[in-house]
Amino acid sequence: MSEKVTVIAEGTEFEGKFTANGPMIIDGKCKGEVASQDKIVVGKTGTVEAEISTPRIEISGELVGNVKVDEEIIINHTGKLKGNILHSQAQLIIHKGGLFLGKSMECEKPGIRGTVDSIKSTA
Repeated sequence: MSEKVTVIAEGTEFEGKFTANGPMIIDGKCKGEVASQDKIVVGKTGTVEAEISTPRIEISGELVGNVKVDEEIIINHTGKLKGNILHSQAQLIIHKGGLFLGKSMECEKPGIRGTVDSIKSTA
């Protein structure tokens, strides 16, 4: 059985609280809260204004909001993150041209997967 990928395609807009068990690709617009127990990819055409909770995230588009991450955050050369990162020893990779405006804060392993509630009180 193949792993199911959730895709918010270019031209699609979503607002609210969104939770996924598998990987997620955001090429459209998303606003609210997003949580995944797998990797989230914000594509080049993706525009996200949300509180994010995920083990891994890769940003090639624009993300405005706070991110809780367990393992890895990658900001590619076209990627922009305007918000804070709350992590438990996650690897932060920013490629030349990538933009990060915010704070990176380490915390004890807070059970990041699948929850965005504690981001707001921390930021």
